[in-house]
Amino acid sequence: MFIKDADPFGKQFDPANPAGRSFIRGSLAEARKQDAFIVWNHPWYRTHNNTSIWFPLIDLLYNEGYIDGVEVVNSRRYDPEIFRWVQEKNLANLANSDTHNPTTLNRKLPRTMTLVFAKERTPESIKETLKEERTISYCNDSLYGDKTLMEALFHKSIEIKTYFSGKNGYISFSNNTSLPFEIKFTDTGGI
Repeated sequence: MFIKDADPFGKQFDPANPAGRSFIRGSLAEARKQDAFIVWNHPWYRTHNNTSIWFPLIDLLYNEGYIDGVEVVNSRRYDPEIFRWVQEKNLANLANSDTHNPTTLNRKLPRTMTLVFAKERTPESIKETLKEERTISYCNDSLYGDKTLMEALFHKSIEIKTYFSGKNGYISFSNNTSLPFEIKFTDTGGI
């Protein structure tokens, strides 16, 4: 993402070896030269049983600084193994719909997406946010992300009020977002 000139990428292509390492590394080097944000999509694609694998080539590219983020959610598929990589390797946590055709908003479940906690609505701010890993993946009415970001999102989203009338206490919850939240009480503290 955020490349400035697509033309140099075609010069890297070798028709005799379209998936060759020189093409991959050359393209990634050009992307890095342009200060692009590089994402590894579909880590499970074309693997045995669609298992997510941190391949030796990916390890090499990661160690050379060519991977900034990874797709934790693709379409409706969340992979906890990939989420573990994101946490261990300090990569941006991304969710993509994998939709290749026009979509409508009349779907049973909301579209899979990445929540980006940018300071401003500008490409520069979004890029900074991705590099600083201030993202949460959203899929199937579930959120996946850093605990601190998740707690901040909850506290900004949900307004909690308490009321007392005589011996009775009441708690009111208001959701100020379109995200669904399910609240479960595990300990009432004797209330």
